Amino acid sequence: MVDYSALIPELPQWNGGRGIAILDWLGCMGSFDLAIGYTELFWPHFTERDGCIVRTTEVPTGSLQSALDQAGGRASQVEAVYNMMVLVDLHSGTVIEPGQTVGLARPEPTWEQLLYLGERLCEMWLEKLKRDFPDRQFLVLLNDKPIPHLQHWPQANQLDDLVVTAFQLP
Repeated sequence: MVDYSALIPELPQWNGGRGIAILDWLGCMGSFDLAIGYTELFWPHFTERDGCIVRTTEVPTGSLQSALDQAGGRASQVEAVYNMMVLVDLHSGTVIEPGQTVGLARPEPTWEQLLYLGERLCEMWLEKLKRDFPDRQFLVLLNDKPIPHLQHWPQANQLDDLVVTAFQLP
């Protein structure tokens, strides 16, 4: 069972200190627009381009061939880059021009919040990839701990470093 009060510190403060259930809180704080938007985060659309499986929102127009050439033809390396999501950036605001952002100032997330979110994203992305591409095998990673056989995958030691990514296994 998840202790949402530990992950969302304002929950116990609601209703004069009596707290609020997670789904009731979502009903008060969320919106259908946000709920729809979050589906792309939790259950993203993936597409195949030049032999690579990448999140549709991250696919550049045209070919991935130049990225594949730079990666020595290793599709998994290209996929890892295009599928990478820096977790702390999810609610950082959107830069319009240098020095201008849109969005509300938000408190910095805790390591525990990002770790919980990253672990859930890994579970959901892996299931989505298995469903959409049943003939392929994938690795979906959160870099919260070292992965010895992947030297190019550095372990995060601060919030800005914590990322999720996905790529095909050869």
